[in-house]
Amino acid sequence: MIAKIELNQSEMDIAIAESDLKPSASLSLERSYAEDFSSTYDQREKDTLKATISWPFYSGGSKRAKINKNTNLKTRKILLFEDAVKTTEKNVGSAWSNLEASKSFLNSVRSQVRAAKIANEGIAAEYERGSRTTLDVIQSNSLLLAAKISLAESERNNLHDSSVKKSKKRGKKWLKIT
Repeated sequence: MIAKIELNQSEMDIAIAESDLKPSASLSLERSYAEDFSSTYDQREKDTLKATISWPFYSGGSKRAKINKNTNLKTRKILLFEDAVKTTEKNVGSAWSNLEASKSFLNSVRSQVRAAKIANEGIAAEYERGSRTTLDVIQSNSLLLAAKISLAESERNNLHDSSVKKSKKRGKKWLKIT
């Protein structure tokens, strides 16, 4: 996540700013050759080793201010990171709840279709025995048809919603990558 990378960068910025207040040391080695045409020797080799230690005694507060600034930025990045994590968890929970609600709704519509089929079969059987009228059979058929239409619409909406959500997620992933 971008928030995590920015948090790591702010931690590195603090370490860099704090290093300005710490002592530093350097070591250098220099070797030189000289050719001399004197009677006692004809080549001369010289090695110089130099060690330097520096410690900042006073810098006018600018280095401390830089550390404080980077520490405040780090705190901000921590809060942004935590917010991103919480938002992601909330979105995942919401998506899961929507999925479960959609499944439950589809199951209830399927149960409605099964109940309408059973009722239609019972009314048709009663019509055959003569205890129901033609109007009762027509009403039963229309209720069954309405339940089937409701099921088809629910399945279509469920497929449409999930494909739109997947497309949006793919689009968001694409936007983050580029």
